[in-house]
Amino acid sequence: MHVFLLITDSVQPEMSIRYYRRLLQMGVNNTELWNNLGLCCFYAAQYDMALNCFDRALTLSSDDDMADVW
Repeated sequence: MHVFLLITDSVQPEMSIRYYRRLLQMGVNNTELWNNLGLCCFYAAQYDMALNCFDRALTLSSDDDMADVW
């Protein structure tokens, strides 16, 4: 999912957060999305939201994906 990387690397994390929230509204719900949303929230200094996103990513991840989240 290269789109996620492009959005996360943006210099405007607030804009990236809007895109990820829109993807969630469209029904996309996976580890990579939640992890990248957490990174964007971290870059935007929304630390509580970032922790919630990382927790969600860990909940959705399989054992193989667990290292990618952390």
